[in-house]
Amino acid sequence: MSAFALLLVCAAVAYGVSTWAKVPAPPLLVAAGIGLNASGLLGSSDFVSFVLLMGVTVLVFVAGAELNPARFARQGVVAFKVGISQFLALGAMGFGIAYWLGFDPLGSAYVALALAASSTFIVVRILKQRRQFYEPFGRMVLGVLLIQDVLVVLALGALMRWPEGQLAVESALFRSMALLVVAWVSARTLVPWLLTKLRLDEEAQLIVVMAILFIFIGGSHFLDVPLVTGAFCAGFAVSPFPVNAVIRGQLTSMSDFFIALFFTALGAMLVIPTLKTVLVAGLMALGVMITTPLLVTWFAERSGMTARSSIESGLLLAQTSEFSLVVALLGAGQDMLDSELLAAITLATVVTMVLTQFLATEKNVWRLLKIHPSTLRRQIDQLDVEDHVVVLGVGRNAETLVRRLLDEDHVVVVVDHDPVVCEWAEKSGARVTKADASDPRILKEIRAHHAKLVVSTLKQVSDNCRIVRELSGIPTLVRVFEDAEAEMIKQAGGIPVPYAEAAASEFLDWYSKYKGPERAPHPDASEAA
Repeated sequence: MSAFALLLVCAAVAYGVSTWAKVPAPPLLVAAGIGLNASGLLGSSDFVSFVLLMGVTVLVFVAGAELNPARFARQGVVAFKVGISQFLALGAMGFGIAYWLGFDPLGSAYVALALAASSTFIVVRILKQRRQFYEPFGRMVLGVLLIQDVLVVLALGALMRWPEGQLAVESALFRSMALLVVAWVSARTLVPWLLTKLRLDEEAQLIVVMAILFIFIGGSHFLDVPLVTGAFCAGFAVSPFPVNAVIRGQLTSMSDFFIALFFTALGAMLVIPTLKTVLVAGLMALGVMITTPLLVTWFAERSGMTARSSIESGLLLAQTSEFSLVVALLGAGQDMLDSELLAAITLATVVTMVLTQFLATEKNVWRLLKIHPSTLRRQIDQLDVEDHVVVLGVGRNAETLVRRLLDEDHVVVVVDHDPVVCEWAEKSGARVTKADASDPRILKEIRAHHAKLVVSTLKQVSDNCRIVRELSGIPTLVRVFEDAEAEMIKQAGGIPVPYAEAAASEFLDWYSKYKGPERAPHPDASEAA
């Protein structure tokens, strides 16, 4: 109990420092765990392994609760291609590394599974923090995570039964699939009734959520499959809307607590590594962080995503998973992996999880986009237009706006990466540039600095703020979804238009006052809304 208290104290101190210094918490939590382990106060490493598995089990549940298949239905095909290709490629890389180190095929298979998937809770956390959870590329990434997690859940049970023969492997696969089916049925029937129809208060909802988790964990114990399988199935059972929305507050608090516990215990698991361990961990980490962005970008682009979204997806997925530690610990427990390889997998997991938060940034995305083959091949030819209206991104409301502007004989330049939208706009009579509208170079190409008005429906507020600042002096209307976003656009010098009021008719009521050759004057925010 004293060891558990020490872990909590170290986690609390690390969180406090991260809040004060305004830096990501995971590196400090890991450092706190390393320091605690070096002090010798924790005692047995078995306790740390237990706490780590407990933390992983709850985090797998919380992460699974965000993987609602309905969220990425439109991105299902690309998510399947990316998820399967990444899983197989990284698995093959992990198998090759272990086999090269002299492990037998079964031990190498454990390493392959440990490196094959990305971290659901790390990626979900980043997407939420950056408000990218519901963007198309964010939905695709969630689909990749769900596919990979299901594959790991099925493979882990089978792998543990491999020494017992084919019949045992098939039985383990069947039992894991049965638990997944129960989770799917529960998500569509029993769980929504319990958490939405009964109108429970928050305390009762939390009790029901925990009961669902323990029921599925009990089911995994009864079916003799890994406990994390039950935890993942429990999370999947509460993932559909509106159940997830109802319990989100409870899950957020639970997630924050166990993330702190997980990273602190993860740091406490690390010991001073040998040179060989460092080299093997470095090889694994580099392999994951280099292979994943290249692979994901290649498959995502060929499935219709923009270069920027593809690169951003690849950087977000470039880490090993929380499942990696479960696989490694179970493999070591069955004497399939030695302590040195267990330490290497743990170190690679820590490094890739921590670095993701520093590598998957907007600045790095643009740096990579500049050296992307499509960018290097592309010639920037400026359009011969002036005193025109620029529409960056075309949604339902913007389509109506484009039609009205064209009907009134305005020169309209549309920028969008969707080939269907571009084809429609071109047939309607607009000048079209098929590109990522958030690309900074596009403004020069479409002579946005000479436009009389710019309308942006881009979703990332950071992109919109940058565009507004660059087009200082040009009236720029920006669709926003929240009051905080509206305030940011105002401070940058733009005109926020709340989404609920962003109909073309509302906009044209303002714009119709200023027809003619002169540029439209800059309205205040109240007029624009």
